[in-house]
Amino acid sequence: MGVLTNFVVANAEDAEAIGTSTALTEEFLSVKAEGLDAHKLGRLYTIVSRTGHDDAFMKDPTHKLYTSPSGVEIQLVPSELVLSLCQIPDMGLPSIAKSWGETDGFDSAWTPEAIESALQNFSGVCREALGEGKALMMYIS
Repeated sequence: MGVLTNFVVANAEDAEAIGTSTALTEEFLSVKAEGLDAHKLGRLYTIVSRTGHDDAFMKDPTHKLYTSPSGVEIQLVPSELVLSLCQIPDMGLPSIAKSWGETDGFDSAWTPEAIESALQNFSGVCREALGEGKALMMYIS
């Protein structure tokens, strides 16, 4: 798998158009992933859902919506994660970020502030997707 570059808010039916877009940020609402990946999101889901899932939850093959011949993948961020995160008020995010930072998903280059900022940004894009009634997808190149 390649490097995650963006989160995209769009209809799931647009996965192929997203994967073949030559102007992704102009055609679709997208946000830089800032180092977040499926492993980190799987760890986050374990915390926010309190279900005990591991990061394999993010590796479900049904979440892959499109793969291009050049290797671009569009993967759905499961609605369970989006909904779980959206149910946490902003004032609860620092506590979640602290717990998330203690998982094995982060190396020493991630400061507590960087983890909290990444969580706030990801939470914002989740809220945007939920508010628009659209899917949240990962653009992996």
